[in-house]
Amino acid sequence: MKRWMMAIGLAMSAMTWAAMAQDVTVVRSFAVNKGPGWKPGADLAGAAGPKHLAVLDEAGFVVQEKATGKVLQKMTPREFWNKVEPAGSFDPQKECNDPRILYDPLSQRWFACEAGTGAATKVYLAVSSSDDPTGSWKGVVVPMVPTDPGVKIGVD
Repeated sequence: MKRWMMAIGLAMSAMTWAAMAQDVTVVRSFAVNKGPGWKPGADLAGAAGPKHLAVLDEAGFVVQEKATGKVLQKMTPREFWNKVEPAGSFDPQKECNDPRILYDPLSQRWFACEAGTGAATKVYLAVSSSDDPTGSWKGVVVPMVPTDPGVKIGVD
């Protein structure tokens, strides 16, 4: 009797999974930052949220729809940082590096940072205003000692 019930349960599970699989589209590639020309470095950072994938690297900031891979927003790092509020307050030096981005599911916010180098080293830190990385961001500039801080980002 138990084996018969288990067989029915497995058959029903298989039918449920098969029905669910019909509604799934598998996206096998994402555009991110591609294109011709030299890229300044391989400092790549990407994150996945509930509806979006976001990449922040030395070539730019790209947001894609998670379900389809459609590019929703693409801009240079300078355009991204100049958009962070208060707008125009963030102007990373040409030699900024170590871009990082992550999504925190508990706060439902995106976090981005990038380190400056040179005599007036700064770390730029931005937080999205919602779970949509194409929306507004608020930021601060954190002064650092003159060194390449090798910045990383995390939430706790």
